[in-house]
Amino acid sequence: MAGLKKRYGQQRGAAALETVLLTPAALLLLYTIAQYCLIFVATQIFTYTAEEALRRSISFVDSNCYYGGECSTLDLEDEIERNGDLVIRIIAGDSPTLFGKSLSNIELFDIEASTYETPSSEDDVCCKVTVTYQYSQAPFLPSKIFGVELPVPDTLTGTAMLTM
Repeated sequence: MAGLKKRYGQQRGAAALETVLLTPAALLLLYTIAQYCLIFVATQIFTYTAEEALRRSISFVDSNCYYGGECSTLDLEDEIERNGDLVIRIIAGDSPTLFGKSLSNIELFDIEASTYETPSSEDDVCCKVTVTYQYSQAPFLPSKIFGVELPVPDTLTGTAMLTM
């Protein structure tokens, strides 16, 4: 028995030391997973917003372009941007916030629509919607933890295109 006590007596406190050394690494791993999950979800939300803005604008295109109405690309772009703003307000509330960050600030969050003719036919008009969030200026979580700077993107972007 004395031999056992002597042999294991040297291991006393080893578990506490291992815990102290490994806890920061485990927390950094969990924090990194949370950070990138938020980035991924936000990108998916922005892509959905762009797609839904185009979907909601199809009725505007049909009634104003193809059924005898005037089709102005500026009016179409404005309609798509209005629908994008409506979709983000449905998702994030009347004063839209995402993970605690405001989407009302135009310098941080922007919905931009553009139209252009396809190279194959001058009759086909394409619409492209880009939803952009300046992540480097207002990250959801701080990107520096335990003195380690996480590599995060400068902008989060969701894009959708439609050919009519």
